[in-house]
Amino acid sequence: MGRPAGFWIRLVAFLVDALLLLVVFFAALPLVTGQNFIEFVEAYENSTEIISRADLLNLGLNILYFTAAVALWATTIGKRLFKMYVVRSDGSRVGPGRALVRYFASQVSLLLVGIGYIMIGVRSDKRGLHDLICDTVVIIRPPGR
Repeated sequence: MGRPAGFWIRLVAFLVDALLLLVVFFAALPLVTGQNFIEFVEAYENSTEIISRADLLNLGLNILYFTAAVALWATTIGKRLFKMYVVRSDGSRVGPGRALVRYFASQVSLLLVGIGYIMIGVRSDKRGLHDLICDTVVIIRPPGR
């Protein structure tokens, strides 16, 4: 199946994914808000809306990307660069429902002052809180697989 991926390599993969999503966000922003970046920042700073269209765009992109990528390919672009894959603890594929729950569970891991992610670095099986909730593990596949 492969060996569990550790904290630091998963962090780097996440940063790659976050950068990719940032590029997509800024490309889609004018389509959603009708404003260029400068106009958007000025309007956002003066807005009294609790949740703006840009916030919803960001949330939607994140949910869609992390859910679809894991459900369809068992990886994200960032994870794929390091040959990492998200699988069930028995090695089977993660379905769309579990991938969606895993996304929201990862937000819980973050909201708990990051403790859910820190678990990856301290547990011998390299699973975070979101992995435990969803019965998943991030593995590094050996070459040739």
